[in-house]
Amino acid sequence: MPQRMMKMHADVAAEAAKATPPTAVAAVEAIARDGIGPVGWATLAYITLQAAYLLWKWHRDIKREKRGE
Repeated sequence: MPQRMMKMHADVAAEAAKATPPTAVAAVEAIARDGIGPVGWATLAYITLQAAYLLWKWHRDIKREKRGE
């Protein structure tokens, strides 16, 4: 497996580990209430920002790899 793919798998695992506690809090809040409250929305924003950062990082790494940096 190419090194880039191995790094991407490691990045996904690390980001998933970071997202697990906030996701659990949002799930408990959604179950305790009749929907998602402020904590749930903040959690969704946090996870969305994490995903956007990870995609940007991969895009940047691929561009650098193509340029030979």
